[in-house]
Amino acid sequence: MLAEKKDPRAKEELTSIMAELLEVHLQDPEIELVTDVLLNLVTQAEKDLRAAIAERVAAMPQLPLRMALSFVNDDIEIASPVLRMGQVLNDMDLIYIIKSQTTEYWQEIAHRQNMSPIIVDILADTNDEETALILIENDQVELTYHAMNVFSDMSEQNESLAARLLKRNEVPETIVQKIYDLVGSDLKQQIEQSNALPEKKKMMDVIDDITFEFTEKDESTVEEPTGDMVIAAEMMMQKGVLSPHMMIQNLKRGQVQNFMAMFSVYTGLPCDVIPKMLSQGNGQGLAVACRALNIIKPDFINVYLLTASLRGNAMIKQNDLNRALTYFDSIEMEDAKEILSKSRH
Repeated sequence: MLAEKKDPRAKEELTSIMAELLEVHLQDPEIELVTDVLLNLVTQAEKDLRAAIAERVAAMPQLPLRMALSFVNDDIEIASPVLRMGQVLNDMDLIYIIKSQTTEYWQEIAHRQNMSPIIVDILADTNDEETALILIENDQVELTYHAMNVFSDMSEQNESLAARLLKRNEVPETIVQKIYDLVGSDLKQQIEQSNALPEKKKMMDVIDDITFEFTEKDESTVEEPTGDMVIAAEMMMQKGVLSPHMMIQNLKRGQVQNFMAMFSVYTGLPCDVIPKMLSQGNGQGLAVACRALNIIKPDFINVYLLTASLRGNAMIKQNDLNRALTYFDSIEMEDAKEILSKSRH
């Protein structure tokens, strides 16, 4: 049975079947019947497969509420995409989840788009710093005055939170003044000089010597992503939930094709370029892409290590890893953006 197989191809096949079933236009009794069958399959499936299925169907408007609730009451790895993208979840569903679940679930909900003011306020009232940071950096959500007031109170203990909040356009002068009164001298100085534009950092001369060619090698034996995988990745990108963390989780589950589809969409590079880039032993192409997209160093290392098989390596050579890290550390973000932009043509 597909639900019991651990092979990544079996996972992808079952995931695609379930996604296609949800796209079929059915009458209400038929929808209930299909939902019962799909829930039975999901219940029997291993954790990695449940996570893959949740990720694929989360953004679908046809996702039955019962199935969405089944996912959000599962482990956080499975609940995450539905908490972020599930359109069927209304305010009452989200309030119940926030009240009954732990901080990890609040933080996933904070990534949602078009969040109602009541959900913003309830999330703010959790006083969870990570949830607050995610909400502040979510530019698809308008912060309420209540939420900003809560965050300004929290800024006394977390100046990083205060600094990010001050970057939001809707922060009123009263909140700015409140933050100013609470924070230390360094942030006070930044607030006082907020109209001054910092000088642009000069480009490193060493960048001129870096050669970046995605088509340098073609050693990958992994098949390119399917069209369905790319479409699913594009949907996640449009929803604003496609992230390095999500891509790395796919790699950890052995879903290399899914990862390549997501990385292609995330970087704006053609699908056929990704396996060639990942096959580079020195990690140069991957380093440039990660720096251009502000993917942090630990995530870069994760991707480099988890794609060793694409370079024909059973084990990572220390010299290769050192060279990859050197490339990553030596490239300025603006230079990497320019290189990546040229590579998209």
